[in-house]
Amino acid sequence: MKELIFLDGAMGTMLQTMGLKPGECPELLNISHPNRVKDVHRSYANAGADIVETNTFGGNRIKLGEHGLSDRAYELNYAGVRLAKEATQNMEVLVAASMGPTGRLLEPFGDLDFDTCYEAFKEQAQAFHDAGADIISIETMSQLGEARCALIAAKDATDLPIICHMSFEQGGRTLMGTDPITAINVFEAIGASAAGANCSVGPSDMIGVIRAMAESGEIPLSAEPNAGLPEFVDGTTVYPESPETMAEHAEELFLAGASIIGGCCGTRPEHISAIRRRLGKLRGQKPAKEMLQRILGKGSSGGNPKMRISGRTLTVDLGEKDTPGIIGFKIDAHLPEVAERLRNNDMDFISAKAREQFSSGARVLMVRLDAPGVDEVALMKDAINAIQMATGAPVAIVSQNPAAVEAGVKAFWGRALICTTDGARDTTIETIARRFGAAIAPFSALRGGIIHGNSEDH
Repeated sequence: MKELIFLDGAMGTMLQTMGLKPGECPELLNISHPNRVKDVHRSYANAGADIVETNTFGGNRIKLGEHGLSDRAYELNYAGVRLAKEATQNMEVLVAASMGPTGRLLEPFGDLDFDTCYEAFKEQAQAFHDAGADIISIETMSQLGEARCALIAAKDATDLPIICHMSFEQGGRTLMGTDPITAINVFEAIGASAAGANCSVGPSDMIGVIRAMAESGEIPLSAEPNAGLPEFVDGTTVYPESPETMAEHAEELFLAGASIIGGCCGTRPEHISAIRRRLGKLRGQKPAKEMLQRILGKGSSGGNPKMRISGRTLTVDLGEKDTPGIIGFKIDAHLPEVAERLRNNDMDFISAKAREQFSSGARVLMVRLDAPGVDEVALMKDAINAIQMATGAPVAIVSQNPAAVEAGVKAFWGRALICTTDGARDTTIETIARRFGAAIAPFSALRGGIIHGNSEDH
C-alpha cells in the first residue's frame, strides 16, 4: 500500500470568517487572538488532517515589515507553532511550520540580496525549531531563487524534515518561468525531504505538475491545490470547488504521485474531511507519526545521483546522451576581449554573450573568470546575475577559488555545475557544493562540449 498523509486546508480563508480584515497581519493573531487560531487547527484536526500548518505564512521579518512588525518575527513564529501544538495536544496530529515568500523580488530581478533573504528565513526557521515544530513547509514560492534560499536557510538552522512547494500557473510553470522538473531537481539536490506544488491553481490543473515531478524526481511529493480558480461574485472572492469534486481530484493527485495531500486557498475543513473519506482507505490505519517517517524518511540528504543541472527555466541532463555543442565557452576571462570587458565591469557584454550562445544552441554556459587583472571573487556574482538576466540556462562555474565558487553558486537560482580547473578534489569546494546543491565535475569533462560520465556529484 502506497504511503499517504493528509495536510489541512487554508488558514487565511478560515481567519477571514472569524473577523480578519483585508490588510491586517494574520500572524499578529497568534498573540492578539490565539483562540481563533487554535480553533482553526482543531477544526482541521477533527476533519481528519494528519498535519496542521501554522499561522506563520507571512512571518519572515521582511514581510512583517509591511506591518511594522519586523522586530517581532521570532515571537510571532514561535507563538504560531506553540498554538498549533497546544490545539492538537493528545491528538495524533503533526505540526508543520508554514514559511511563505518575502513579497520582494530576489536579485537579479529585484533588489533583495541572498544574504538578507537568507537571514530572514533562518530566523523564522530557528523559531520553528525552538517551538517544537515537526516539519517545515515552504509554500507558495514563484521565485525558484527564493524557494532555494528558504530551503538552504531552513536546513542550516534545523534538522527538521522540509517540504518545499512552488506555485505553478495553468501553463505548468511559475510566474518566473520555472517548470516542475527544474524545481524538483534543485530541491532534491539541496536536500528537501519532499517537494510539490501549492496555491495558484485548482486540483485538476495541478495533476500534470505532480506527474512531471514524479517522473523526474526521487523524493516524496506534496500537493496543496486551491479549491478551484477564484471567482469574483458580488465583490467577494469565491472558490468554486465543492468538497466532493475536490476529493475526486485528490485521488487523481494521489495516482499521479502525491504522497502528501491537502488544500490551499478556499479549502475548508469540509474539503479535508471529504478528501479523507475518499482516500482514507488508501492509507491504512498507521499513526500519523509513523506515516511521516515512512514518507519523509525517504527524503533526500542532498545531492542527486542523476547528472542534471538547472537554470531558472531549464534543466539539462549532462550524462544522459551525447549532445555535441551543448556547452557555451565564450564567457571566459582567458579570452582577451572578455578579460578586458570584465576589467571594465561590462556586464552588458556578459549578458549579450549569454544570449548569443543560448540563441546558437548552447544549453549550459561556462563561466571562467580567473585571469590576470580580473577580480574573480568580486565579479563572479555580477557575471552570474548578468547571465540570469539574459537566459534561464544552467551554468558551469570553472574555478579553484572557493570564495569565487561560493559567490557564484549563492547568486545562481538553480543547480550549477562546479568544475575545478585541474580536476583535483577540494574539500572546501565540495562542502560549498553540498550546501548549495551544486554538482561537481573536472574541467576536462567540459571539453568536447558535453559531460558524459566520470563526474562527482554532491
